[in-house]
Amino acid sequence: MRLPHCWNCNNLFKYRELFFFLKSKQCSKCGKQNYVTAKRRLRNAWSSPFVVILMFSGFYLFNMTIPIAILYGIFIIFIGMLIGPFTYEFTGSDEALFD
Repeated sequence: MRLPHCWNCNNLFKYRELFFFLKSKQCSKCGKQNYVTAKRRLRNAWSSPFVVILMFSGFYLFNMTIPIAILYGIFIIFIGMLIGPFTYEFTGSDEALFD
């Protein structure tokens, strides 16, 4: 797994720069805006139901109590957040998710 780079200057982003951003990320080297590609946004959106299925399957398969299930869910979400920056791919324009 690699961190993404700027679409304009190929500057490799740092992990902490990518951990929290909303719509676009500005490159610290060239100053251009970087937008997550529609393909990656769609792929990340499809991973959300997988996380919910993991949380509920752990609850039912391991016969967890509610507090343990909540901690398990928080753990799964935390792991997803840690992996998230490695799944980004940037482009120079804000692409429509659906045409």
